[in-house]
Amino acid sequence: MAIYMLMPRIPGSTTAKGYEQWIPLFSLSCGAGRKIETTPGRVNNRIHSDALGVEIEVIKPMDQSSPLLFNEVCGGPAIPEVNIDLCHSSTDGFVMYMQYVLSNVMVSGYHAHINETHGSYELITLNYTDVEMSLIPQNVSGQPESPIRACAQVGCRANPATYIRRKILAKTSEGFDLFVATVYGETAGVHHGSRAAWKAVGSVIMNRIHKGIWHHYLTSDQIIKHTGFDAF
Repeated sequence: MAIYMLMPRIPGSTTAKGYEQWIPLFSLSCGAGRKIETTPGRVNNRIHSDALGVEIEVIKPMDQSSPLLFNEVCGGPAIPEVNIDLCHSSTDGFVMYMQYVLSNVMVSGYHAHINETHGSYELITLNYTDVEMSLIPQNVSGQPESPIRACAQVGCRANPATYIRRKILAKTSEGFDLFVATVYGETAGVHHGSRAAWKAVGSVIMNRIHKGIWHHYLTSDQIIKHTGFDAF
């Protein structure tokens, strides 16, 4: 499987046929949700809010798009449309089977992770207003069929784990409370709860582990120190 992102005016390093100068991605994380309240005994009269998307997070290698993406997060305008294609390999090259089309996109976060032993990668977050999701199924002969599409004007907010991670890494007072909530498994007055805090801290640590940091350091304390959370 391969993942490629097309962002106008920001060329990437992809050389695959049909995806030349797209930005290659290691991973993609996205979603949406809505708040639903159900009164006991009244399952047919639920109170719910409108659906709201969460910022899309992508992890990518450093390439010629890196300085331009950094420039975008420092004050770039909204990008009318961004395409993200998920592809599988075939005898004819890569074939797209899933596509995300984002509208009115702003780069809301840029985080570079660099290690002399295990290389470098970047975490990019994308804020958007509209999303179109398309799946292209295949028949038993492997031929593409009509796409299945879903479109929504969901708006966007930061992923809870992303929000908490930013607060922790910024070493704010709220970040300290979130860190305490994580360590002791308590809410400690933190509205997001300890589970979200664990996810935020864990996501940073696991990113290092997945890049080989686990084998580079001998103890878990050394891994945590590498993330910067030992500052608390």
